[in-house]
Amino acid sequence: MGFKIACHTITWGWKPFADHGEKMLTEIKKAGYEGVEFSPVHVSDIDAVKKIAKNIGLEIMGISAGDPAKGIEFAYNLGATAYVVGGPTFDSLGIKKAE
Repeated sequence: MGFKIACHTITWGWKPFADHGEKMLTEIKKAGYEGVEFSPVHVSDIDAVKKIAKNIGLEIMGISAGDPAKGIEFAYNLGATAYVVGGPTFDSLGIKKAE
């Protein structure tokens, strides 16, 4: 089994995909990544994301989201190969960070 590396679009800050998506994905591909990871808060048009990623040659590898139910549905609709549990998920579940 091969190992692939993806880049999360959060690298560009909290910018909506509709405004900067094609530029972000193009830069991710030029940097040598094989795939991309998204958060649902950045994407409003799933079909546009899938089309741009396919045209650029990036695999949608992962989704990270605060609400697991919404995140998993979003990952499924985008055709992602992984769902990442992290960061905001703990806050949304009411789990406090260690002080």
